[in-house]
Amino acid sequence: MTFCMSKVAVLEARTAEMETYLTESDIGTTGELEQAVSELKMACNDREQESLYNEVEITGIPEHRGENLLHLIPLLAEKIGVPFQEHDINSIDRLGSHTPHNSEYIPAEGTPASWAHQEC
Repeated sequence: MTFCMSKVAVLEARTAEMETYLTESDIGTTGELEQAVSELKMACNDREQESLYNEVEITGIPEHRGENLLHLIPLLAEKIGVPFQEHDINSIDRLGSHTPHNSEYIPAEGTPASWAHQEC
């Protein structure tokens, strides 16, 4: 019986030792992961802010059926004397909706609307 008790004591000691090791290593790992997540969030926020640096919003340009905004920007850039190349555009969209209830609505010729484009 003494033999069994000594084996149990050894196993209990090893179990306690392993639990201590795992608890200490989990704290370090969790802390490192939390720091990595925090750094990634900051980097993501920085990228989002950088993406807004070159965003341009233009208002008051009449909207026409079948218009191509990719053709409109070079014309506008030429008119105001700004150097422009097609690869400068990441995306271009009209902003806002003229009618919230009918997705098939096409505005009348010459209706002004805002639009934005983003350069690289």
